[in-house]
Amino acid sequence: MKRCIPLAFLVVALATFALPAGWAVEDPHADAGLSIDLLHGRVDSYPGQPSYPPGPPTGGTPTYPPSYPGYPSQPPSNPGYPSQPPSYPGYQSAAQLYQDGMTAYRRADYRAAVYYFGELVSRYPYDSRAGEACFLAGESARQLNQYYQEIDFYRRVTYQYSTFRKVDEAAYNIGFCLVRVNDYYGAINEFRSFTARYVTSHLIDNAWYVLGRTYEQVNDRQNAIAAYRTVVYQYPNSDVINQARERLQHLESQYPGYPPSYPPTYPPTYPPTYPPTQPTLSDRELYDRGHSELVRGNYANAITYFDELVKQYPNSALADDATLWKAKTYLEQRDYRNAGKVFAQFKSRYPGSDLLPEAIYGLGWCHYQVGLTNASQRSYFQKAAAEFIEFTTRFGYHHWAPEAMFLAGECYERYGDINTARSYYREVLQRYPNSASAMKARDKLNNLY
Repeated sequence: MKRCIPLAFLVVALATFALPAGWAVEDPHADAGLSIDLLHGRVDSYPGQPSYPPGPPTGGTPTYPPSYPGYPSQPPSNPGYPSQPPSYPGYQSAAQLYQDGMTAYRRADYRAAVYYFGELVSRYPYDSRAGEACFLAGESARQLNQYYQEIDFYRRVTYQYSTFRKVDEAAYNIGFCLVRVNDYYGAINEFRSFTARYVTSHLIDNAWYVLGRTYEQVNDRQNAIAAYRTVVYQYPNSDVINQARERLQHLESQYPGYPPSYPPTYPPTYPPTYPPTQPTLSDRELYDRGHSELVRGNYANAITYFDELVKQYPNSALADDATLWKAKTYLEQRDYRNAGKVFAQFKSRYPGSDLLPEAIYGLGWCHYQVGLTNASQRSYFQKAAAEFIEFTTRFGYHHWAPEAMFLAGECYERYGDINTARSYYREVLQRYPNSASAMKARDKLNNLY
């Protein structure tokens, strides 16, 4: 049986939060039975609810941070090199954090579960249990009604752990959370992205039905009809087929002038113009829509949303994050010059940000790539080396530090300063002897003239 409890939450959410204008056309008794049927005895079937005890953790090679070509994926094969030194106060292994998180989750101590799972993902992002921990952190945040925190964890699952077995449920839950906080247009973007990316998911029919209900919430009845028709004609065995048919018949009877043929012309991408004049979007809404456009490959729209967030809300807690994602959006397009400019802006604007290490590394990487594109741009190797050296000096215990130091040596090698290159390769061996970068540095030293 499919797990459909998110629809129950949706019915409750829409009944609780909906604007009267959005549901003015509903039969007041149309969904009464639906609410009772969905709410009765199905709480444990919420998408992503772990079994007790859960199965073995799964997850594949992470695509973030970050996914653009050449970014270091190490140290995934370096279990002997922790992200914190063993003498670090409060040091815990990935296995210990995972076990503490599962214990707290089973005891319904969700705040503790969020902490332990969050620490695991933060300290050991390449651990085989990190994808499941990130997902369960989102589930725990849901139990606490911390919807924005829930969105953050689920979004990280979709970006960083895209091969995790429940990535489709994470993407679905992002849209569901946006419905709960009344960001209906953001939810529409997420569900439309879901229906395009996860066509084989067990939640695809649910996503189309929820999309129809959300379209009704913003009085977009034509697109609601299109969504309900998709459920009725493409998923005749769906658990929500009767509800979709009822909503479809109700809307078609109320608005007979709507196109009766199927399939309808696919609705245009929202928003057709930007920025919208009404209503004014919050910083969180701009941030979520920027990510939605990025996932769909609409890079120009994503950059526009991130730019607008920083422009309208320069003091927002999301401003530094949006700036970093703007740079990473340029990286997705391999536009290294513009990405480097944005990373440099980040360094000057947010010197105290927790995201500063990634900005410094990203700036070095952009200079390095520019230097590779043209022999006349060799000076960029010096600039790149300076950024990588700053990274290792300021963040020597970061899990990217070995690779940053190796790249500093490689930049000097490409620039032609062989002696300086050797010195950095040797320092990689001395400071990070068990890292994958040390193996590469050893090969360099053996073969370097």
